[in-house]
Parts: sequence; structure tokens; C-alpha cells
Amino acid sequence: IGENSQRGRYSDDVTNELYNFTTNISSNNCSIGNNTLLNNTSGNYNIAIGSNALQGDSVGSSGSFNIGIGNYVGVSLTTGSNNLFMGEHVGNKITEQINNIALGYYSMSNALCEKSIAIGENCLNVNKGSYTYALGTDTLKSSQYTDYTIGIGYQTLYSVVGITNTDNGKYAVAIGYKTLYNAAIITNA
Repeated sequence: IGENSQRGRYSDDVTNELYNFTTNISSNNCSIGNNTLLNNTSGNYNIAIGSNALQGDSVGSSGSFNIGIGNYVGVSLTTGSNNLFMGEHVGNKITEQINNIALGYYSMSNALCEKSIAIGENCLNVNKGSYTYALGTDTLKSSQYTDYTIGIGYQTLYSVVGITNTDNGKYAVAIGYKTLYNAAIITNA
């Protein structure tokens, strides 16, 4: 339901030209809103509600089992699957990453993480880690490379670069108002 909803695209293997479908070639998808699942070519079992929800990359998207509720959620999704995005501008840079949950305005909006959870406005915003959990407004907002990290509380681990240990893991737990707000490097915190 909505203009360009589930339009879909494919390219001709011989001439490499792009062709637009009036309907999508994938199956078992549900979309409500303008440009929802716009470039989904073969992804199945997706739910997209809101303007540009799960619109996908312009060359085609094949991710399956994704849910996007809100305007401009999961707009760059290509092959990523099993993601849940709710809010506005949520999960916008997620392309091939899997198993993420992001809830809240601009939550995980510039992140490339996977198997992570972000709940709160602007949390886990530029992260590139996996198994990272952020709960609270601006939690892990500007932190990067934070594998296996947990931040709970307003602006906790706000801007941390390189949480690491000798095993190349990135294990840290921070709980409380602005805890480790601007830490440079944390080793086995």
C-alpha cells in the first residue's frame, strides 16, 4: 500500500540495464507507505511500515525476515536479515548486517554493527562492533569498535574509541549516568 511500495528492480545479465517492476518478485512481504521495500528484489517475509521503510539499496535488496516500522528505517538494507528497526531514521547504514534490534529516534542510524541491541534515542549511533548492547539516550552514541560491550544509562560510553584487550576482544560494561563518557581506550574494563 503506497506509492512505489514493493516496486522492485532487476538487472539484465546481458546488457546490465536496470528494469523496474510494477510489482515485486519476492514473496510474503507486507509494506505500507511510500517507497517501502522499494528496491527489494528477492527478500522474503519482510514487514515495512512508514515512508521509505526498508527501501533497500538502489541496485537491489535481498534481505529477509526484517521488520521496519517508522519513517526512513533500514533504508540501506541489502542482504541483511533478521533485523528489527522501530523509530525514525533507525538502522539507516545497516546493509548486510544481521540480527539487530534498534528502537528509538536515530538509534543505530549510522552504525554497521550486527547481533546488537540499541534502545533509546541516538544510541549506538556510529558503532562498528558486534554483540554490543546500549540502553539509554545517547548511550554509545559516538563509540566505535565496541564488540561485546554493554552500556546502560544516559550518555554512558558516549564517545569511546577502541575498547580492546590483548585478545583483540572489546569487553566493557558501563552502567550509570555519563559513565565513561569520553574514555579513550579501555582494556578489560
